[in-house]
Amino acid sequence: MSIIYTLIARGKDTILVDYTDAGGNFPQMALNILKKVQRNAKKALVDNRGNYVFNYITDDSFTYMCMTDMNFAKVTAFAYLEAIKEEFLRYPSEERLRALDHSFNGRMGSFIREKAHAFTTDPKLNTDITFGKLREDINDVKKIMTENIDKLLEREEMIDVLVEKTNRMEAVSSNIKKNAVRIRREQYWSSVKTKVLILSLIHI
Repeated sequence: MSIIYTLIARGKDTILVDYTDAGGNFPQMALNILKKVQRNAKKALVDNRGNYVFNYITDDSFTYMCMTDMNFAKVTAFAYLEAIKEEFLRYPSEERLRALDHSFNGRMGSFIREKAHAFTTDPKLNTDITFGKLREDINDVKKIMTENIDKLLEREEMIDVLVEKTNRMEAVSSNIKKNAVRIRREQYWSSVKTKVLILSLIHI
């Protein structure tokens, strides 16, 4: 289980630094994946033959990618990419945005080589990452539970408001109905009185 190939790219085709200690067409495979990456994403993609996994993180216009074998832990791969990203962001923004192809190989190459070896071979590091990821997952669950409780309370408040509005509408409707009945009665008796008055005048 190992990290086989690593790159940092800007956009879809500018590879600022890449590293591998193995032979193969990994750079071309990575370029094909690079054309499909989504902005501000964190994903793992399996190549067509099912031999390797391409893990990547995108942040603004930069992509941090590593290729591992199928059995390499994804949590370790992403922790490795975060370490690479943190080191890369130490360089000035203007320098990163204007850099040419492979211009960071000299500055980042040795760092990537050391980190790839460390994340591949250090059991303690992998254990720390696993527990760290577990803590993150627990915190995420807590956050989701809190959000769900808040949404539930909001729904209950909305239901209370709707019930109150419904009661008011029923009361208004009842008053309108009563007023309509009263008006019809008044109109009826007014009509009767008018008819009686007319008949009385006729008979005089």
